[in-house]
Amino acid sequence: MIKTQNLVAGVWQNNPQATPFQTVNPKTDKTLNTVFQEATNAQVEESVNKAAAIFDLYAETTLEQRIQFFQAIQKELKAIQPEILQTYQEESALPEGRSQGEFDRTLGQIQRFVELLQEGSFVQATIHTAGPDLRKMLHPIGPIGIFGASNFPLAFSTAAEELLEFLDQNEMVTVKDYFSTALEPHLGSYIPAETRNFFWITAHLDPKPLFSHFYHWFELERMEQEPHQNQIREKALLYNIFDSRNEGLATAAEEMFMHAGLYDKNPRAREIVYILIAQRAARGLGSLYAHANLMPMAEAGKIHSEYTPRGWMKTEKELLLFEQHLYLRQPGYGTSYITGKYLIEEMMMEVAKQNEANFSIKTFFDTLNRIGNIPVSLGRWEMTRDPSQLKAITNAYQPLD
Repeated sequence: MIKTQNLVAGVWQNNPQATPFQTVNPKTDKTLNTVFQEATNAQVEESVNKAAAIFDLYAETTLEQRIQFFQAIQKELKAIQPEILQTYQEESALPEGRSQGEFDRTLGQIQRFVELLQEGSFVQATIHTAGPDLRKMLHPIGPIGIFGASNFPLAFSTAAEELLEFLDQNEMVTVKDYFSTALEPHLGSYIPAETRNFFWITAHLDPKPLFSHFYHWFELERMEQEPHQNQIREKALLYNIFDSRNEGLATAAEEMFMHAGLYDKNPRAREIVYILIAQRAARGLGSLYAHANLMPMAEAGKIHSEYTPRGWMKTEKELLLFEQHLYLRQPGYGTSYITGKYLIEEMMMEVAKQNEANFSIKTFFDTLNRIGNIPVSLGRWEMTRDPSQLKAITNAYQPLD
């Protein structure tokens, strides 16, 4: 049972004068019932002193005694598993499966400590027989204090889960199990304000706009998990997978998900979506000037920086230099976010016009995913049976001098 007090040296201490606080369910915005107490300076001091006092005793325990200690923790956790999972789900808004996975991972980490103690080599005991008899091994030197454990990975993970749940419940796209797997390596963690670049400034305000753009990670993972039967579409195309089709779709998804209601509970986050789009437009415009030899890269970078709202591209120069170099080396890439977004939205409009009564955004996304990673003009031809855009492209082709 959860106590509303502080556990100090094995004793629950009640302090009626302490500042109370409660947690909030992030999905329902409902304040939960349990009232916690902030620890006082005196309680922190007592905890540190008691930990120091007990250290020498614990340091003298055998490895077997420590194994029994960890196994007792495992046993106690399992005994109150239902209550832990219920509280975890209420405070994090994560689903039951994810909560169970985190619980099992915790037990698994404790088991790794047990196995480490059973194996024993962590003490790094050595005996030098050449020359003087020298023996050494690692010994514990004192207790460890943890201050301000960060929950940012959990916060970012929760935002990712909220995004996938939104896509599923609102029938935006068929959400596959590998979507979560594809997102996880890119969720990021807390970054101090003074070192955040443009994208992580937006993510620390609300990560879902950036995570919406990570739709292209779903595309990459789909190529591994559900490879296209057509060999031409099975792997990344030589011209560059992250062209108008993928970056355009990822950029379009940001605004599509917004209009579908992703930020109804946090309307200010809509600003972030438009700021992201403005940054891509400024970046693409600068790269066009550079490719046309109308200005050097440094001048193109100024457009990129100056036209990004709120000065968020001026916080650190590394991202600016990286992106300018990247898009200078790949003509068309920097502009493909905006031009590809337009092409995807135009394609969706044409598909909807052909069958307005039965059109659904989920069918559109699922069909686009099934077609695979091919240029938008080819995808439009396949989805609408209208080759006019493709013919316009081929008719306008002129060989380079």
